[in-house]
Amino acid sequence: MREPVTNLLTSAVREFASLPPFDRYIDPEQILVVASRGRGGLRGKRAACHFTRFPDGGGRTSRDGVWEFPEIRCGGREMLYVISFVLPRFLFLPESEQAEDVVHELLHIDSSFTGVPSPLRHGARYDRTVRAIAALGLARGLRVPPLAQDGETIFYHRLRPFPHPFRRSDRRARRSYGESDLELAALRVDPRDRHAKLPAYLYECPQCGEQYARQRPLRMASCGSCAGAYDGRFKLKLVRAQSRP
Repeated sequence: MREPVTNLLTSAVREFASLPPFDRYIDPEQILVVASRGRGGLRGKRAACHFTRFPDGGGRTSRDGVWEFPEIRCGGREMLYVISFVLPRFLFLPESEQAEDVVHELLHIDSSFTGVPSPLRHGARYDRTVRAIAALGLARGLRVPPLAQDGETIFYHRLRPFPHPFRRSDRRARRSYGESDLELAALRVDPRDRHAKLPAYLYECPQCGEQYARQRPLRMASCGSCAGAYDGRFKLKLVRAQSRP
């Protein structure tokens, strides 16, 4: 069996984490790299960085005591960040854009490396920083290795279910994750997925900026990365609606 693409992506994340400024504060051994199955096409989310601590206090429990992040341990160490790549979309990107996506997610990691998100926000300055660091990596010979060819069946690791903050009062909630929760999944790379239909609606989380493409409108929906259940603070905002004939 071919090596899972998440192993190759883990190596790429570690290589790019050796670049400045990441080399001053990131420990790549405490970053878990997984993948998720997404829709085809090159539009939409391609990767995401998930956090394990609340920014309001830096702990696994929110300051108000209502929410808690589950603990994630792999290889005998606690994982402070989880970087997830969306397949097959990420596979189809040019080499330079793959490098920029890796750097983009590493830049979301706070310089304290405590599991909280960086205060940096998306925008022109963020994009310039990403391009500069990625260009430095490419100049030094760092690359995301070839991951797949059209028609090939690839394998990747995913977390099922994906860890989300839970209400501390919920006795059924998952409070810890380990290597046994990493599921090996398969995906056949279909070249037709490069040209998937443009989704009719695009929503964005006001907190983390994660985007959700949908063919039908959403009513009451919040960000799955920022809340384990519906939370009005993270209600998705409509950013694009495709006009219909």
